[in-house]
Amino acid sequence: GTWTVLGEEPTQAGMRIKESFLSGLADHTAVGRTSSVEGSLTIDGASVTEGSFTVDLTSLEFTDAPAGLDVATRARAMQDAGLETNQFPDATFELTEPIDLGEVPAAGETVSAEATGELTLHGSTKPVTFSVDAQLVDGEIEVATTDPVEIVLADHGIEAPVQGPVAEVAESGSFEFVVRLTRG
Repeated sequence: GTWTVLGEEPTQAGMRIKESFLSGLADHTAVGRTSSVEGSLTIDGASVTEGSFTVDLTSLEFTDAPAGLDVATRARAMQDAGLETNQFPDATFELTEPIDLGEVPAAGETVSAEATGELTLHGSTKPVTFSVDAQLVDGEIEVATTDPVEIVLADHGIEAPVQGPVAEVAESGSFEFVVRLTRG
């Protein structure tokens, strides 16, 4: 049947990107997270036949920042630079190949699989394949990336933001998620 994302904890989608300050004297990884995720999976027997997810990038919250840069400043900067969330507020993933689980897993059993689909980020759609782990938890399905999924910014037409002469942002970053789905 169809399983729908619970857009609240423990569902979370996030991104990471490295920043370098003062030519590497103070490196930092910016981490943004949101529970604002919508979508669903369709399961037929032991196969995931359809799946799509949308993440509201305007709701990313950053939990820390290096000295001299508050988290609100980073979120505001992303509105018009980098992800340009004013123009591209969402990231989406659409499954393009079914996921064969082999057999219906038992409750609590972790199943690992490859998810292949199309990632749309910054208005650019590209194919992507990444590993996920899934399990049935208290009657709900929990799906999580096995490892952070690397994204080259230029592949999606994203220019690494320039933060003045003392700061550089990496040319690639990553995303990860934990999504809890309920039947119906």
